[in-house]
Amino acid sequence: MSRRESGASAARPRSLTEAERRCYDIGRRRWEQGDRDGALRAFERFLETRREFADVHYMVGTLREQADDLAAAADSLREALRLNPAYAEAMVALASIYERLGEYARSRALAERRDVIAFLRTLSAQERAVLIESSIAFHSMIAHAPRCLCE
Repeated sequence: MSRRESGASAARPRSLTEAERRCYDIGRRRWEQGDRDGALRAFERFLETRREFADVHYMVGTLREQADDLAAAADSLREALRLNPAYAEAMVALASIYERLGEYARSRALAERRDVIAFLRTLSAQERAVLIESSIAFHSMIAHAPRCLCE
């Protein structure tokens, strides 16, 4: 059976082409140098063929925020978080945009999510397992509780 038939190819992303690598490198270098327009052009070209890189969506989001295109910045940062739900920098950047847009509840929710992720990273594997088991038991108990206790 080939790798494609077995599904193994889905687990490993394909390598970057030379053109994709060049776009990424140019974008990253220009982003670090503060060349917003040059970086954005390179990253947008990169994203035409490779959409699965959370860090590129993050950098595009920060560039769009600097250009005051907050809606597009939020879209890019949400995509970064879709690809990597624990991306702390993207959470902070998106929370900042939500603050600027006056969406304080959304900003607060992201800050709380970031705090939970930071807390979970401090736990050992055994402590995380106990926490997960306790959470499952709690939710099961609530789901099966008599209605009068839930109202």
